[in-house]
Amino acid sequence: MSKTIKCDVCGVDATSNNPTRKMQLFYGKNVVNGSDQFYQQEVDVCLDCRNKLRDLTAHMEYEFVQDNKFVPIQNPVGPTETYEVVENPEGNPQEQGWYELVDEEYVLSSDTEVDVEKTYYQKVEVPGENPKELGWYEKVNIDYVLTEDEVVVDGKQYYVQKG
Repeated sequence: MSKTIKCDVCGVDATSNNPTRKMQLFYGKNVVNGSDQFYQQEVDVCLDCRNKLRDLTAHMEYEFVQDNKFVPIQNPVGPTETYEVVENPEGNPQEQGWYELVDEEYVLSSDTEVDVEKTYYQKVEVPGENPKELGWYEKVNIDYVLTEDEVVVDGKQYYVQKG
């Protein structure tokens, strides 16, 4: 009577239609016990699982090589706002869209005439860095592609090529 061998990945019994083979696995998630540690392990796998693991291994190797070619950009500068003092204000502050500093906060002025005792401010948009112009990359699935973003998108990770 022959010994029954099961696939260590899916548990199927070995048959003449789907024989198991020994396969060396070197990194990634341990398919038998689920640990995330790097490992080297010999497992019995059926033909279906062996093909899936080979595809996964090739995918992981490609991603590892790609990840080593790019460096994440730390703290990219996105668009911001700042307030500048209006020198020699004239006209209607409310219509001009000027601000006043009230309790350390800029609020739109409700004044219809300039009050010489007040300081008025105008909001100035500061564009920040332009990722597309700077040649930055973003990761799409496992590939790094040049970004089309012309302003930094909050929360998005950008990359530059090493060297």
